[in-house]
Amino acid sequence: MAQISQMVVGVGVCCSSWYYKVHSVECHIKMDNIWSGVIMYSSYFVLFFKFAIDRYVLVGDDNNNKAEEKRKKRL
Repeated sequence: MAQISQMVVGVGVCCSSWYYKVHSVECHIKMDNIWSGVIMYSSYFVLFFKFAIDRYVLVGDDNNNKAEEKRKKRL
């Protein structure tokens, strides 16, 4: 959950940098860096979110399959 929060904050920082840059507030960040950051943080957000769903939400199906496989190996 911490990684997902970190990615949300990272995207937020990039979006606020973009906002300041577009509205002519002094901002020393290049647009290339802003877009690179948005792409990076967004992609990691998707990966961490998918991992969390697979690991913590869909855990029941996976554990049942593994337990059944262990029982079959014992027989």
